[in-house]
Amino acid sequence: MKKLRILWHGVAPFIYSGYGSVTKNVALRIGQIYPMVISCYYGLHTGGSLRIHGVRILPTVEQNYGEFSVKHFIRKFKINLPIIASDFWPFPWFATLPNSMFYGPIDSYSYVDEDIECMKAYSFFIPCSKFGGKVYRKLTKRKPTEVIPHGVDLNIFKPYPKEECRKIFNLKRKKFVIGIVAANSDPEPRKGWDDIFITLESFFEKFPKEKKRITIFAYTQPGSPKGLNLYELVKRCHLEKNVIFPEHLAQVVGLPDFEMAKLYSTFDLFLNASRREGFCIPVLEAQACGIPVIAANSSALPELVKGHGWLVDLKDRVFTPRGWECKKVDRE
Repeated sequence: MKKLRILWHGVAPFIYSGYGSVTKNVALRIGQIYPMVISCYYGLHTGGSLRIHGVRILPTVEQNYGEFSVKHFIRKFKINLPIIASDFWPFPWFATLPNSMFYGPIDSYSYVDEDIECMKAYSFFIPCSKFGGKVYRKLTKRKPTEVIPHGVDLNIFKPYPKEECRKIFNLKRKKFVIGIVAANSDPEPRKGWDDIFITLESFFEKFPKEKKRITIFAYTQPGSPKGLNLYELVKRCHLEKNVIFPEHLAQVVGLPDFEMAKLYSTFDLFLNASRREGFCIPVLEAQACGIPVIAANSSALPELVKGHGWLVDLKDRVFTPRGWECKKVDRE
């Protein structure tokens, strides 16, 4: 039997994102047991490479998410198990590689025929949630190879003293802080930012005294050209005095895990209103830090929250004049 030689294709392990965390927490550990090369379709520019814990980390050419580089690395390093850790559908070419393995999120049943054929083409298909496994079974009429959920490092993500943490992030001690940690990188409101802010506006109209008591810390990139203009959305919902975004440096490079754990520890409540989640590592991180969670009762979120948090059923979007205006904020 040939010894496994693994190529892991994903986000660089030093990038502070969900996919970066998976590369760091899973790939680098596997690399201590089996020969491994990590190829990065995001996070490492061509012209540079490095080793972490003895694992070689390489950049790829950008075209088609690194297809040419990956195929070259497979030949050069005699790889016999290529793993893609990302969404599966942008990588139909990866599925056709010998012994191809997918490990990652499946966040809905709404995949087109080409995506379903891509699912079927993988030699090994491993969703990170039970929901993803159900989707795979329904769409392909096959069982997934396995379902392996993500995890967090409990030596890092644990409760820290709230008052001390609030001093670090300059948050007032007596405020009730609602925390949100989510990307803002979709042209459509998948993460529910519009739902959150429009709902908060309605809540404060009904309970005006609470507006002075509540702060919302939204850890994201509010001005991302890929997503919604959250600065404008907050302004149109009259929440400028309530919503805090991270400083520019944290938006650009992110926060290390220890600092993220302390940020979670400033929260009184963690909120997630995503309409589609293939897993949602921030929910798990918040729970590990002892923060109660309210989340949407959709996709993979109930697996993380049911029985020890609150799940909210999502209704169909109602495009009132004010709601439609907020959803179509001018990105200029």
